[in-house]
Amino acid sequence: MIFHPGFFTIFSALMIIRQFSIWVLLFAGIHCAFSPAAPNYRWSVLKSSHLRVFGTTNVNKFNCDISEYAALDTISCNKTKLKEGYTMAGGLQLDVKSFNCHNPIMTSDLRKTLKSKDYPYLYVRFINIAKLPDLKPSAETIGGWVEIEIAGVVRRFDMQYTISSASAEQVVLSGKRQLLFSDFNITPPSRLGGMIKVNNELEVSFTLQMRPV
Repeated sequence: MIFHPGFFTIFSALMIIRQFSIWVLLFAGIHCAFSPAAPNYRWSVLKSSHLRVFGTTNVNKFNCDISEYAALDTISCNKTKLKEGYTMAGGLQLDVKSFNCHNPIMTSDLRKTLKSKDYPYLYVRFINIAKLPDLKPSAETIGGWVEIEIAGVVRRFDMQYTISSASAEQVVLSGKRQLLFSDFNITPPSRLGGMIKVNNELEVSFTLQMRPV
């Protein structure tokens, strides 16, 4: 069989193109494997963070708080958008015995009501956020979901987060939510044979001072 001289020229060109394509694909694969993914937001919760509970009885109002956060927790936000927004991870582990209602009797009643002996911690877990925060000095309100666990019962709630950042080293995340004792299968406390009764409704609010990590 006799090959036309042009055949070898075309064949050589095709081989060169094939080799070049292989090297391009190989380089692209290596680049993708070692290129860092977009970094997530990740914050450490500072000691100055606090949580407050506001409630009422049939005769007055009361509030209880944990004014200092002792745990070394982190909260993160994934920058990859999913169907329901951006996933969050982490949360708060709050020692029920740290609640202070500024009245010894009320403090003792709240701790008993929350079954602190059997369930010493109250948990707030962050599930997702509708959009990524702009992290600017002016406060921004963004919807999302949290999971709250009290006395061993877990419930999920929608939440309006408020986020601001006065500097690169400071992020403030806050939120509040109306809850019911009955949401967690808890009977509100009462005293004096039922003459003073705590109402079923509560408002829980938190303010987290955080630092990027």
